[in-house]
Amino acid sequence: MAALVANDASAASIVPVVQSKVLPRSMIYTDEWNGYNSLTRRGFRHERIAHSEKVYVVGNIHTNTIEAPKERDSGRLSLG
Repeated sequence: MAALVANDASAASIVPVVQSKVLPRSMIYTDEWNGYNSLTRRGFRHERIAHSEKVYVVGNIHTNTIEAPKERDSGRLSLG
């Protein structure tokens, strides 16, 4: 897995990166941010993890793998 840096956190910046790097019909799991709303109509299978309901893991599906570097870089995640 590779993380990419977008210009900002807008859908206008993030969705084109997804379209250029992720295969059509791929399953994408995200949190509930509205910027991801267009993924399904753009041909991706899209499921959300309901962080607003304090749900962070469903089976072995979570968004922590991509969120951990963000937390680590901000100093909020202890790595030991």
